[in-house]
Amino acid sequence: MTHQDGEWNLRDINIPGLVGGMLIFALPFMGAWWQVRFGITAFVLDLSPFTVATSQYGTPIASPVLSVLSLAFMVLILYFAALLVAGSILRANPRYRTLSDWLVRWSARKPLYLIIFFVLSLVITSLAMDYSLGKAGIVMSLPIVIGEAVGTISVSGLAVTIPATMELTMAFGIAVVISVIAVLAEPCQARRRQEDTEED
Repeated sequence: MTHQDGEWNLRDINIPGLVGGMLIFALPFMGAWWQVRFGITAFVLDLSPFTVATSQYGTPIASPVLSVLSLAFMVLILYFAALLVAGSILRANPRYRTLSDWLVRWSARKPLYLIIFFVLSLVITSLAMDYSLGKAGIVMSLPIVIGEAVGTISVSGLAVTIPATMELTMAFGIAVVISVIAVLAEPCQARRRQEDTEED
């Protein structure tokens, strides 16, 4: 080794892991990742893994179950962020490198898995909403995840038009970038292990 066991070498810190881990701490506080609007205020849904906000004609609709699930996702992602930061810093000391490798391997991909799970949930939610609208007598073909649509419903013999929009927000794009940075921690960790072997 170029430095003694137990000696801290800041050059060996896993930079993508450290940066990614610190950015992950911001994920739960960036707001909605996906927004759905029916009309102007007829129905509004702001959704992320950490936030579920719905309202009908400006009146909030609360769901204790969804609130608990959102809180659970928040606690988990903050936990994995802490593990990734710790593992990336511990990489600077040979004494803790085995632990560092495990922490980074265990936590680096979790934000990416969360995003994949979230997108799959959006697809299911879009299909469920489309089915529910049909059952309610609203003629509308909703887009999958993103897009616009116009539906009609008969009210007292009159056809009422209802516009709908679905969109991913900038917060979702930022979350994707953060997850990519976090994933880069793994190849960085592997590359450094190879360097260590060459130095022995």
